Amino acid sequence: MKKGKLTPIVVFVIAISLALSPISSCLSPEPRSAEPEVINVDDQDSDKKVTTEEENKDKKDKNEETDEEAERKKELEEKEKKKKEEEEKRKKEEEDKDKKDKEDADKKKKEEEDKKKEDDKKADEDKKKEEADKKKEEADKKKKEEEDAKRKKELDDKKKAEEEAAKKEREAQEKRKKEIEEKRKKEEADRKKADEADEEDKIPEVVDLDAIDEDLDLPEVPTKKKRKRGTIDVGETVEITPKPDPDEERRKKEEEEKRKKEDADKKKREEDKKKEEDKKRKEDKKKEEDKRKEDKKREEDKKREEDKKREEDKRREDADRKKKEEEEKRKKEADEKRKREEAEKRRKDAEEAEARRKRQDAERKEAEKRKKEEEERRKRQEEERKEAERRRKRQEEEAERRRREEAERRKREEEQNGMTKANIKTATRGNSIAIAMKFTGQKCPPCGQVAGIWDRAPRDYSNLIVVNLHPFTGYSPTNWPCYNSQAASYANSFGVEGIPTVFANGKGSYCASNNPGGMRGYMSNSEQISSKIWYRRNGTNITVRVKSTDISSGYNSLKAVFWVIEDGIRGYQTNYGANYTHNHLFRGAPLGLWGKSYSLGSTKDFNFTISNVSNMNNAQIVYMLMTSSGRVVHVTKFDI
Repeated sequence: MKKGKLTPIVVFVIAISLALSPISSCLSPEPRSAEPEVINVDDQDSDKKVTTEEENKDKKDKNEETDEEAERKKELEEKEKKKKEEEEKRKKEEEDKDKKDKEDADKKKKEEEDKKKEDDKKADEDKKKEEADKKKEEADKKKKEEEDAKRKKELDDKKKAEEEAAKKEREAQEKRKKEIEEKRKKEEADRKKADEADEEDKIPEVVDLDAIDEDLDLPEVPTKKKRKRGTIDVGETVEITPKPDPDEERRKKEEEEKRKKEDADKKKREEDKKKEEDKKRKEDKKKEEDKRKEDKKREEDKKREEDKKREEDKRREDADRKKKEEEEKRKKEADEKRKREEAEKRRKDAEEAEARRKRQDAERKEAEKRKKEEEERRKRQEEERKEAERRRKRQEEEAERRRREEAERRKREEEQNGMTKANIKTATRGNSIAIAMKFTGQKCPPCGQVAGIWDRAPRDYSNLIVVNLHPFTGYSPTNWPCYNSQAASYANSFGVEGIPTVFANGKGSYCASNNPGGMRGYMSNSEQISSKIWYRRNGTNITVRVKSTDISSGYNSLKAVFWVIEDGIRGYQTNYGANYTHNHLFRGAPLGLWGKSYSLGSTKDFNFTISNVSNMNNAQIVYMLMTSSGRVVHVTKFDI
């Protein structure tokens, strides 16, 4: 057989035939298979020999065919494997391409949206800018018109004022001229009168000789009689010219010179005024010219600005057009790229879907595992919660049992002595309690301003007790609900000169009337004395049993002072009206201003009666231990 001429199917058929029958060699298409027929043996030995050779040859061919088939099968497997790998690679590339196309499309869409938003924003900004420019232009135009109108009005007013001034000046000149003319006329008249008077004095009157003759009855004088020089005939009228007076001539000459000088001064003044007016007109004309130049320059600047703006708009439009063309080009390229990558993307999507399915299966298994663990943890937590609930119930039962025992013990103690243990105010965090004694008044304006601050102080500072004392009748009259005569005695003893005044822990230490925080220093020290208090109340009669123990004070004998205070008293307060609520109000010291003596460590009963209290439910008792100087070394309070 010629190697490489048989197909795999033929080889397979030949192999089966050889396995089934010795004559399978006849199925071979090669001429060599017909050799047994050519060697037709004459005897039995030669036939056996030929048969043996054929069998060996067929066996050899079979082995060669088996090796060839194995090689072909191996090649086919490798080819199939390679083809499968190429197919997977191609599929993966298509999926990657599809994924990339999708990402590019999303990116492009996002860029388009961003661009659209940016264009809209830019359009809005341009529109706003255009509107602002338009408004600015209108405002400038309006402003310019207003300035022109104002300038025109100013020029008209100025011109009118100048005309009125010129008119007044002309009138004044006319008046002065008239006055000068009248004065001159008057002077001429006076001069004429003076001249006439002088002539009358110097020149004799014309003598009517005929009249004289008639009066005197003189004899008739012959008419032809020659008259002597310097004589006058009777009846002849003679006019005699007086001799000129040199003083009069000089006076006239001086007046004429004076008149000429006045006329020259007047003419000079008029010329100066005319020059001034011409100068002023020139200045106004120059100002107007400068203003016209400035307006022209402003118009030119505005025109240049508009031209610049148009050029910028044109440049922007060109840039936008160029950008749009580039964007279209990029879009076209992106479309082509997207088409190329869609196949890759689909392939990747398929792979991702398969991977996602596997991942989801793994996640589902993991979730089931976590759910199982969570269920076990929840069961453990539920068991722990039930155990904690059981412990809490046991603790509550134990606490309730202890409370019942304590209540029974207190009840037995109270039944033994007939008194109730007071719920006294105790210091927190190991600090001490302080008392602020605030002297105030209902008619005091600044007292009303700081009243609210001190009313809130006990809420802000848990270790602080505030007591309001009204000592002065001028500020809290005796017929008003807040005044107390014992408060007046305390004010006198403490040396109170004005209100509001605040004392910290008794006599001698002041605190700012508008700053409760100043009491912090008195509350920061450790408690030096501890107290236990019991009380029994029968109406307004009170019995208080006190046991105060020294911790670190070093005192032996002190004064036990009790104050009664009350909340919720309605009354007048300046700046707040007649319905102001007065709290922490001092109602009295039932054991006296300075109380009774008390030795630390002893148990002592104090009996007193409460008076001047409107509502016992709003009353409290303040218990203090004072030194002989009025300093408070321990203080607390309790309800009754």
